[in-house]
Amino acid sequence: MRPDYSHVSQAISELTEAGAAAALAAAAHSPKVVSAVVSRGGRPDMAGAALKQVRAPALLIVGGADGVVVGLNEDAARLLTCKWRMEQVVDLAGDWFDHRLNPNQDLANG
Repeated sequence: MRPDYSHVSQAISELTEAGAAAALAAAAHSPKVVSAVVSRGGRPDMAGAALKQVRAPALLIVGGADGVVVGLNEDAARLLTCKWRMEQVVDLAGDWFDHRLNPNQDLANG
């Protein structure tokens, strides 16, 4: 059963390089509309000065083998004043598989 997120005004998840910047800029310009942002492999640094205006929590997901993109995400994260977290895909996937493939875990409910 999934949690009820009907109270959330809008969460933005992007899957392109420039999409991260657009999602964060939208969050900066519409803080009452955007409740959360997830960027996977994006370029949040492209949001520039808007990063300092983001109030919605942001999750930046990066690939560990792409040092350039990791660095750009770290640079952007330092400008964020909202709650944020940066995770590497390999760690997230590993944790997910550990959780789902544990023989003591009920796969239907995880």
